[in-house]
Amino acid sequence: MRRINLLKERDLIYVGLNAGLFTGLKLQVAASGVFMESLSVRFVNDDKVDLPVRDFIKAGGETREILLPGLVRAIRVVDMRYRKIPTGGVAEVSVLGRQA
Repeated sequence: MRRINLLKERDLIYVGLNAGLFTGLKLQVAASGVFMESLSVRFVNDDKVDLPVRDFIKAGGETREILLPGLVRAIRVVDMRYRKIPTGGVAEVSVLGRQA
């Protein structure tokens, strides 16, 4: 989980090898809605995949499951890119992973 500042456009969630191996992701949002543009997932073997989201997630809402392409892998970091809100605010974004 990460509290993101809506005056910015990007934030990172570090996962690491100890969290396990994953086949998919889902985002849950609390406190304030956020328009999530995309996720960039970097795996522990340094492979990277860009996943478009392009959806407004209201507070208390979640995305559909986003499948990770290829083999089951350990995630190093999830780079979230979202739309900046001129008035600011804070949203809590949780990244949930489907484990293999």
